[in-house]
Amino acid sequence: MSKSNSGFTLIEVMIALAIMTIAFTSIFQIQSDSSKAIRQSKETNLVTMLLKNYMIDTEHEFEGRAFTEVSKEKVSKCQEPYEEYQCSRVIKEIKFPQLSFGQNSTDPEQAQSNQMIERVTKLITKFLTQAIREVTVTVAWGSKYEYKVSLSTYWVNLNQEFSINE
Repeated sequence: MSKSNSGFTLIEVMIALAIMTIAFTSIFQIQSDSSKAIRQSKETNLVTMLLKNYMIDTEHEFEGRAFTEVSKEKVSKCQEPYEEYQCSRVIKEIKFPQLSFGQNSTDPEQAQSNQMIERVTKLITKFLTQAIREVTVTVAWGSKYEYKVSLSTYWVNLNQEFSINE
């Protein structure tokens, strides 16, 4: 009688199963990572859209008004259907440093020139402080708003009068 070797040995079957298990585990892990990346991408896209829309809403609220007429801080739920997101804004005055040019001089003409330059720089600094604001909008989400993304820009009030009074 002859023995028939028409099958696989137990060790061959176990090695094949081990290789298949490793391959399927890798495929499932890649699929899981891919799904997570897609969710994060959608979340980033949505938050970016909410930031842009809230900045536009803030611009419309400011349009034609002085900086003093607009509330400096505002916190609210984002527009429907995104009430689980919190939108906020902060409008900050920018403090410019006092610029000084020239040096103390004993020459009367130079000293007078330095005083004039210093007066002009004070007026310009005052004007810029009154005419420019930093606007930051923030979108927060999560169970306790632990995730936040902010967008900042600078606004210039082109209607700000330049006063030569100190």
